[in-house]
Amino acid sequence: MVTRHTDSLKVGGALLAWALLGCGAEGAIPGGGGPLPEGACGRGLLVVASDYQSTNTSLVDPEGVVIQPSFLSSASADPGISAALSGDVVAPTDRVTAEAVLIDRFPAAVVTWVDVASGEVTAQLDVSTGFPSNPQDLLRIGDRGFVSRYETNPTPGTEPHDAGGDVLEIAFDPEPRVAGRIDLAPAMMDAPGFLPRAGKLLAVGGEAWVALLSAFAADFVTSAPSRLVTFEGTQMVDVHVLEGLHGCTTLARASEGSVAVGCSGDFGGSSTADPATAGVVWLERDGDGWREDARFDGAALGGAVGFGLAVGLTPSGAPRILATTLGETDELGDPVRLDRLLALDPSGAAPPEEVLASAPFQLGELRCLGPVASGRAASCGSCWAADAEAGVLHRLRLSEGEVELEGSLVVDESIGLPPRYLGGL
Repeated sequence: MVTRHTDSLKVGGALLAWALLGCGAEGAIPGGGGPLPEGACGRGLLVVASDYQSTNTSLVDPEGVVIQPSFLSSASADPGISAALSGDVVAPTDRVTAEAVLIDRFPAAVVTWVDVASGEVTAQLDVSTGFPSNPQDLLRIGDRGFVSRYETNPTPGTEPHDAGGDVLEIAFDPEPRVAGRIDLAPAMMDAPGFLPRAGKLLAVGGEAWVALLSAFAADFVTSAPSRLVTFEGTQMVDVHVLEGLHGCTTLARASEGSVAVGCSGDFGGSSTADPATAGVVWLERDGDGWREDARFDGAALGGAVGFGLAVGLTPSGAPRILATTLGETDELGDPVRLDRLLALDPSGAAPPEEVLASAPFQLGELRCLGPVASGRAASCGSCWAADAEAGVLHRLRLSEGEVELEGSLVVDESIGLPPRYLGGL
């Protein structure tokens, strides 16, 4: 399903006008987009706020100025939107430069492209192929796109490309369409009975890219070690098993030759992960594959790794991994352990440093501005953390000795949904 239109997007009407007045976003364009020119640190952030029932997105420039508090939301009504946003929406892991992209995961399975300047929805693509495929990420390399799908179809064969447990290939000619399917079952040859749960995608140079797979049984009670799968175009060239690490869901690029992976651990059907199977690893590219150069296990980090991971550079160019850990509640829902945001030194020269803490399950995604692979992140110096409990984005500054909390930003003062996910523009 592809929908295109040429009318300007009308977002939120009077509610949007009130939000603009409340945030005082200088230069904001009522009705959708905003002025976000390409700069040394990219164009800024796409902030996704959600209560898991509805979604609001906002635009923030690299300096933390709110350009548009309600860019596109579940309340948006326009002839070009054939599928309204649900409460389960995320942004791509890799920076998307031409348009903002929103991935509506479960059960909608729809990808939406939006022009940043005008707020115009340029296309929507249904990637369900007949079942709730639960898309997780989108990566674009040249004139091709790739969409990872978490679910496997138990009754395939009704529609083209409907098996799931895969990465769909997307063609742009010019409208996006499903052009093929990359089956991920071969990546699970050493783990019979476990399904390839495709998650984050990242480009790692030229035509090379990686897909992060967690490995769960159909009932999610048991799991196998996760794996990082490397592709050249559509050809799978390497499967790197992350031995001892389960539930790996976060992926961040340090450069074309290095990535960080975060793993929540094996929950075993419960709400608490085994810290022995959780951790953060630093991987260096070695030919077509990867070599593990550093590991921070869950016990050392104080528990399961959360859903935020980013890599930034200090002024001298030294990398720092930012990662969240999951808190815990008791049977009454009272906090037993807080979510924490940690700074990790992959060289091992400094111990893990706690930067901030929040209520259990409230720290969301992290993002360091500027694509590190191009060398621009060294001059940007700032990273951002979504905190749903406080309803803010925290701005972090990387120095040589520590990661400093510079301040916090309320992105939207009217609709009031908590920020959870961050995309780069």
